[in-house]
Amino acid sequence: HVARLILQFPWIEPTAFIAQMDQLTIARLDQWRAQGFVGLSHYLKGDARKEAISRVHDDVWSWLEDHRWLVSVNARPAYWSAWLPVMARHSELCVLASHMGFAPRVSTAPDDETARHGLADLLALAQFPGMHVKLSGFYTATEPRHNYPHRPVWPYVNALLDDFGYSRLVWASDFPVCLDSVSFAQSLDVLRAMSFFNPLQLKQIEGGNLLALLDTVDRPR
Repeated sequence: HVARLILQFPWIEPTAFIAQMDQLTIARLDQWRAQGFVGLSHYLKGDARKEAISRVHDDVWSWLEDHRWLVSVNARPAYWSAWLPVMARHSELCVLASHMGFAPRVSTAPDDETARHGLADLLALAQFPGMHVKLSGFYTATEPRHNYPHRPVWPYVNALLDDFGYSRLVWASDFPVCLDSVSFAQSLDVLRAMSFFNPLQLKQIEGGNLLALLDTVDRPR
């Protein structure tokens, strides 16, 4: 269905969902690439899926790295360590951590040390240039979830900015799930409420960084 939509709406840049990463094959990736997909989407939930990451053949990681595919990953803090050996071998692999790596939920702003501890396994991946983070789902880390503009979460954003730099941060709306807690406009405006971002950084985070990544995807000729 999504592949047919690509033919109808060429502005769509879709990722293909994969439940078990160790089921990936070069043949399947080539098929998806021919259909117009530009990356993968994966929900790393549970120890079985964490272990599956280690069983993915290195030629699959090399294919994803060489074709500059975007690998969008939803994972809780405890599971980001699974990516460390992968990124150590494939440092240019373009991985995007959704929802700030699912930073621990807080009702009051943690101090800098506590914030960094909560994101420790994700921050350890900042050494690899292919690693990116989505600034999305602020409600997932805030108690109550509708507490816009989510000031308790801002120390997490500061830690990500310090380690990744603004060029590897990407805004995402989390539409339509975000609508259970905030409006769509608030999912974007939350960044503009943060005084530590300047206009140039906001422009890149809100769209420029993602467009630059999409421009590097190796597409069928």
